[in-house]
Amino acid sequence: MKNILLLFLFCHVSSSVKHSWKFFFTTSTGISNLPDFMGTLLVDDIVVGYCDSNKGIEQHHAGKIFFHDHPEILQEYSQECLYTQPKQYKARLEDIMQHLNQSGGVHVLQSIQGCEWDERRLHIIGVEEVDVDRSETTGCPNQQIWDGKDRIKRNELYFTEIYPDWLKKYLRFENSSLLRTVPPSVSLLQKTPSSPVSCHATGFYPDRASMFWRKDGEEIHERGPWRDPPQP
Repeated sequence: MKNILLLFLFCHVSSSVKHSWKFFFTTSTGISNLPDFMGTLLVDDIVVGYCDSNKGIEQHHAGKIFFHDHPEILQEYSQECLYTQPKQYKARLEDIMQHLNQSGGVHVLQSIQGCEWDERRLHIIGVEEVDVDRSETTGCPNQQIWDGKDRIKRNELYFTEIYPDWLKKYLRFENSSLLRTVPPSVSLLQKTPSSPVSCHATGFYPDRASMFWRKDGEEIHERGPWRDPPQP
């Protein structure tokens, strides 16, 4: 673990053994106030992007910077999230409902797909899991369509080439951009000589910080609790 101390900012930076790029897709019917399709992009289990059939594409802070630097990935991600996956999962769910002889009711289809990269073994792992109302679907006749040659070929391409490539590009971006540190601007305010002293720290990056008072070179922790969480 590498510790970096900048004034009142204490930042922990650690490197994990495994890295992952995962899409979590959900399509459903019969649930009011819920988009028919939702997709979440996670890198190392941290959300960097989201989409649904109502709002379209939403990018979290890190995702905005990454996609701005890699517009070709944003284009492919948008195509997958807004068109390809919703169409495929809607058709899949309709097939399952037909197989179950149901024309209505609540049905949910979920899938996790992506890859994990083990830095020690340099081994790529592609995983896709499907769950429909917590029921096993491998016995459905249309499983042959779901696991058809075209889909298997597509999955192999994405799991072994495209997703690992995107993950490695994101990790390079993370190392060059997200792991940078910006020291805070610190100010002390006291309204009257007898009033408490307030400490304000702004403008720092990353957006998480541990703040403490220091007196004669030693940390003092009994002055808390903080009224407000640290703000970047």
